[in-house]
Amino acid sequence: MNIYEKIQAVSEEIKNVEKNLTISAGQSSYKAVSEKDVLNAVKKAEVKFKIISIPYKQEIIKQEVIESVNKYNNTIITLIDTIKMTTKIINLEDTTETIEIETLAKGVDTQDKGLGKASTYARKYALLNVSRIYRDWE
Repeated sequence: MNIYEKIQAVSEEIKNVEKNLTISAGQSSYKAVSEKDVLNAVKKAEVKFKIISIPYKQEIIKQEVIESVNKYNNTIITLIDTIKMTTKIINLEDTTETIEIETLAKGVDTQDKGLGKASTYARKYALLNVSRIYRDWE
């Protein structure tokens, strides 16, 4: 199989990753897909079909600092990091066959975890989106 057929096979293998994570946002919450669940599903299928995805380049696009005041009149500083990550997918049976996927992501945090959150989101969405793209071609 060529790399496109392998990506399609991985997509068929994993079909859908369940939203098993609950995110609380103030008084509301929503369901999400965790990076761990995405990686577990994708990596298992990648091994089976002999491809690998590697995040190999990350660029900080923008860093923002937002100040706000909470109900106790305390200043809250929120850091927003926007990155572009490039993930390379390699056919392990013919390593000259590769595809690169660029993903933009934001990480928002009141401490120093914004960049890590952005990296996690970028990796997760690169893997989810490549599966969806190739599934849509069927």
